[in-house]
Amino acid sequence: MADYLTEALKHGRRPSTASKNPEERKLGRALVNYTCKGSGSHDPVFDKKIHRLRPDWFENTADIKKKKLLELARTGAKNQPVKKNGWAKPYLATPARTMATTIQSSIRRFMN
Repeated sequence: MADYLTEALKHGRRPSTASKNPEERKLGRALVNYTCKGSGSHDPVFDKKIHRLRPDWFENTADIKKKKLLELARTGAKNQPVKKNGWAKPYLATPARTMATTIQSSIRRFMN
Protein backbone atom coordinates (compact mmCIF):
# COMPACT_ATOMS: atom_id res chain seq x y z
CA MET A 1 0.00 0.00 0.00
CA ALA A 2 2.88 2.38 0.72
CA ASP A 3 4.12 1.90 -2.87
CA TYR A 4 0.71 2.86 -4.17
CA LEU A 5 0.66 6.05 -2.11
CA THR A 6 4.08 6.90 -3.55
CA GLU A 7 2.72 6.35 -7.07
CA ALA A 8 -0.29 8.55 -6.30
CA LEU A 9 1.96 11.41 -5.30
CA LYS A 10 4.42 10.94 -8.16
CA HIS A 11 1.99 10.81 -11.10
CA GLY A 12 -0.50 13.53 -11.91
CA ARG A 13 -3.30 11.45 -13.36
CA ARG A 14 -5.30 8.63 -11.88
CA PRO A 15 -4.09 5.15 -12.88
CA SER A 16 -6.47 3.68 -15.45
CA THR A 17 -7.95 0.19 -15.32
CA ALA A 18 -8.04 0.30 -19.15
CA SER A 19 -4.40 1.31 -19.69
CA LYS A 20 -2.25 -0.55 -22.18
CA ASN A 21 0.57 -0.35 -19.64
CA PRO A 22 0.22 -3.47 -17.44
CA GLU A 23 1.73 -1.75 -14.39
CA GLU A 24 -0.68 1.17 -14.60
CA ARG A 25 -3.59 -1.22 -15.17
CA LYS A 26 -2.68 -3.15 -12.00
CA LEU A 27 -2.49 0.09 -10.03
CA GLY A 28 -5.85 1.20 -11.43
CA ARG A 29 -7.49 -2.06 -10.39
CA ALA A 30 -5.92 -1.83 -6.95
CA LEU A 31 -7.24 1.70 -6.56
CA VAL A 32 -10.77 0.60 -7.42
CA ASN A 33 -10.57 -2.44 -5.12
CA TYR A 34 -9.16 -0.53 -2.15
CA THR A 35 -11.54 2.46 -2.44
CA CYS A 36 -14.89 0.85 -3.39
CA LYS A 37 -16.91 0.15 -0.26
CA GLY A 38 -18.55 -2.88 -1.90
CA SER A 39 -15.21 -4.52 -2.65
CA GLY A 40 -13.89 -7.37 -0.54
CA SER A 41 -10.51 -5.60 -0.61
CA HIS A 42 -11.84 -2.24 0.63
CA ASP A 43 -9.40 -0.57 3.01
CA PRO A 44 -11.06 2.33 4.86
CA VAL A 45 -7.75 3.74 6.14
CA PHE A 46 -6.21 3.75 2.67
CA ASP A 47 -9.46 5.10 1.20
CA LYS A 48 -9.34 8.12 3.52
CA LYS A 49 -5.65 8.75 2.82
CA ILE A 50 -5.96 8.57 -0.97
CA HIS A 51 -9.08 10.76 -1.00
CA ARG A 52 -7.20 13.32 1.09
CA LEU A 53 -4.11 13.17 -1.14
CA ARG A 54 -5.87 13.15 -4.53
CA PRO A 55 -9.49 14.38 -4.28
CA ASP A 56 -9.38 15.18 -8.01
CA TRP A 57 -9.26 11.44 -8.76
CA PHE A 58 -12.71 11.01 -7.23
CA GLU A 59 -14.59 13.98 -8.70
CA ASN A 60 -17.91 13.24 -10.38
CA THR A 61 -17.09 14.14 -13.98
CA ALA A 62 -20.76 14.09 -15.01
CA ASP A 63 -21.54 16.92 -12.56
CA ILE A 64 -18.54 18.91 -13.80
CA LYS A 65 -19.65 18.57 -17.44
CA LYS A 66 -23.23 19.55 -16.58
CA LYS A 67 -21.99 22.71 -14.84
CA LYS A 68 -19.86 23.60 -17.88
CA LEU A 69 -22.81 23.08 -20.22
CA LEU A 70 -25.08 25.29 -18.14
CA GLU A 71 -22.39 27.97 -17.97
CA LEU A 72 -21.95 27.86 -21.76
CA ALA A 73 -25.71 28.20 -22.15
CA ARG A 74 -25.88 31.15 -19.74
CA THR A 75 -23.05 33.02 -21.43
CA GLY A 76 -24.63 32.85 -24.85
CA ALA A 77 -22.88 29.90 -26.42
CA LYS A 78 -25.54 29.92 -29.16
CA ASN A 79 -23.79 32.91 -30.71
CA GLN A 80 -20.59 30.97 -31.27
CA PRO A 81 -19.84 30.00 -34.90
CA VAL A 82 -20.83 26.33 -34.72
CA LYS A 83 -23.50 24.33 -36.48
CA LYS A 84 -26.98 24.57 -34.99
CA ASN A 85 -26.94 23.29 -31.41
CA GLY A 86 -23.30 22.28 -31.98
CA TRP A 87 -21.96 21.64 -28.49
CA ALA A 88 -25.36 20.86 -26.98
CA LYS A 89 -26.68 18.56 -29.72
CA PRO A 90 -25.80 15.26 -28.02
CA TYR A 91 -27.49 16.45 -24.84
CA LEU A 92 -30.65 17.68 -26.58
CA ALA A 93 -31.24 14.50 -28.56
CA THR A 94 -33.37 11.69 -27.18
CA PRO A 95 -32.85 11.84 -23.40
CA ALA A 96 -29.92 9.71 -22.37
CA ARG A 97 -30.22 7.65 -19.22
CA THR A 98 -27.40 9.58 -17.61
CA MET A 99 -28.59 13.07 -18.58
CA ALA A 100 -31.00 14.66 -16.15
CA THR A 101 -34.12 16.08 -17.80
CA THR A 102 -33.74 19.27 -15.78
CA ILE A 103 -30.37 19.87 -17.43
CA GLN A 104 -31.94 19.30 -20.86
CA SER A 105 -34.74 21.75 -20.18
CA SER A 106 -32.26 24.33 -18.88
CA ILE A 107 -30.15 24.03 -22.02
CA ARG A 108 -33.23 24.28 -24.25
CA ARG A 109 -34.40 27.38 -22.37
CA PHE A 110 -31.06 29.12 -22.94
CA MET A 111 -30.77 27.98 -26.56
CA ASN A 112 -34.09 29.59 -27.56
